[in-house]
Amino acid sequence: FFFLKIINIDPKYSKSYYNLGNIFKDLGDADKSIDLYQQALNLNPDFFQCYNNLLMSILYSYKNHNYIQIAKSFDNQLNKLREKNFKGFFNKSEKNLNVGFLSADFREHPVGLYLLDFIKVLSKKNINLYGYYNNFINDSVTKSLRESIANWTNILNKEDSEIVDIIRKDNIDILFDLSGHTAGNKLNVFKKRCAPTQITWIGCASSTGLREMDYIIGDPYASPKTDQHKFTENIYNLSKIWLTLSTSNLKSLVKTNKTENKLITFGAFTNVSKINDKVVLTWSKILKKISNSKLILKSSDYDNEQIKLNILKKFKNYGVLDQIIFEGRSPRLKFLDTYNKIDIALDTFSYNGGITTFEASYMGVPTITMANDFFMLRCGESINKNLGMKDWIAKNEDDYIDKALKYAENKKFLINLKKELSENASQSSLFNVENFTDDFYEMLLNINKK
Repeated sequence: FFFLKIINIDPKYSKSYYNLGNIFKDLGDADKSIDLYQQALNLNPDFFQCYNNLLMSILYSYKNHNYIQIAKSFDNQLNKLREKNFKGFFNKSEKNLNVGFLSADFREHPVGLYLLDFIKVLSKKNINLYGYYNNFINDSVTKSLRESIANWTNILNKEDSEIVDIIRKDNIDILFDLSGHTAGNKLNVFKKRCAPTQITWIGCASSTGLREMDYIIGDPYASPKTDQHKFTENIYNLSKIWLTLSTSNLKSLVKTNKTENKLITFGAFTNVSKINDKVVLTWSKILKKISNSKLILKSSDYDNEQIKLNILKKFKNYGVLDQIIFEGRSPRLKFLDTYNKIDIALDTFSYNGGITTFEASYMGVPTITMANDFFMLRCGESINKNLGMKDWIAKNEDDYIDKALKYAENKKFLINLKKELSENASQSSLFNVENFTDDFYEMLLNINKK
């Protein structure tokens, strides 16, 4: 690697370790990236972006790296950004709530696709919506969101102090971070306290570590209150599920006229960073025990030949030679149509799929997921419990394999389940935007009273 040469020349240059860590993260080697990010931070403790990537890689790993302590260390490093002379906000007045959303993902991205229908319905409530967009992309999702958010500001390339001034002048009551530690976040702005109440939601279902982030939004299944010690934010649980997926922009794509054949096709349409070695081992055991099976891996990551070869090598190391099918990027409707090729979706662990599990259920494809002990790792559990699919939640890797074998034995059952699941999902809390928005609006009112 080029960066290895740079490290040999200058072993104290932190960015080389960081860039090399990014390469290993993109190749699906979270633990190697963690080691490199930590070396970069040892050399430069103020390397804020490195903290973001380190925390994301910890979520991708199946090992215990003490996420919350590192998140708190990130917050401690940000303390120098605090405004010592900030005098606080004016008292709340008798007016409609001013609610702001800050994100780099008001676009065709999971965050944008979650928001589409929700923002349209929320905009009809007695609140004033503000959007702060940290990106240059303007696609059809961006256009739709702009039409629903009355007050829109592009904050890309603005200084943090300017962004803080803009948000404070808008007199925001509740400000949402929709990024967490993902790309394009502005957590350093939240550290300066832009609104009386600051909340993290959607972007990364894990603690930001910021003492200035007041709440994280979850649900009873993904973030039970017994998990409070794993967050610096207060947990606020919505009644059923932590978010809902928009479907008004989708056509009916489910095909239920599959003929019963002997081939079992599994699928995982997630980014490669989530496919750690323990996931590959577990999936390999399934494929080896079901000789008439295939696994479709679909992601834009697989447009990169090196990434594809790296994953293939991992499967070959476990004796899986010709059962993997790769598919790369495709337009959204074609992407969803690919679910019609698969019988069972396989969730990743520790870091679960989010939108991919929503989409699988919308397309009538059941997902085997694994129970865990942390929000981002419980997304599949929450989705399946909201669908009444508790039997598809595995206790551990052995149970995960057993469930895959059990359901793969009955192709007729899977064919019948497809239509039933699609119909049930469309009526469930996963896609009921009206009920979800009512629940969300009630939360806003409750939080604003505190």
